[in-house]
Amino acid sequence: MEVANRFGAILVVGLLQGLRSDEPDPAAAHARIVSSLQQVGREAEARGVEIVIEPVNHLQVGFNNSVEEVLRLIRDIGSTAFHPMVDTIHMNIEETSLVQPIHACGARLRHVHLCESHGGLPGTGRIDFAAVLDALEGAGYPHFASVKVYRKAGLRDAAEKSMAFFSGLKPGQNLKPGQNLKPD
Repeated sequence: MEVANRFGAILVVGLLQGLRSDEPDPAAAHARIVSSLQQVGREAEARGVEIVIEPVNHLQVGFNNSVEEVLRLIRDIGSTAFHPMVDTIHMNIEETSLVQPIHACGARLRHVHLCESHGGLPGTGRIDFAAVLDALEGAGYPHFASVKVYRKAGLRDAAEKSMAFFSGLKPGQNLKPGQNLKPD
């Protein structure tokens, strides 16, 4: 909290929620997660720190896998320090739309991870990033988005090709399913 406050950074809660094998009873897990995050929320509010909860797919975490579940969790926590975030790789697995969850978050949306369906360079998988960016613009999203590439590219290559890809997208340039823009 101290470091986040010092740098004006947000904190991300995602994998910290645990697995179903940690707590097979969803109600007990929810109560424990809420209680723990309420304590964290009080400290965050006192320090002026914002925390985002990332819906992480069911293959990596046992709870709060969808935006709807995260919004319910935030409501139950009841702290102004908590906000939802979205990550396109997890939305690709858990949601039926890449656009609807963004609109469901609305002005509460605080952070975005732009990640291709397979974790590689943007434009080489199935994510319709133009539609995602259009939805963010339509929702009036004023904050940062992070590009996440963790496979099939080194740091420099990922940065350069991601910048080129996103710079080349035009507003309203929605792609058809299966059609992708390839970075140079």
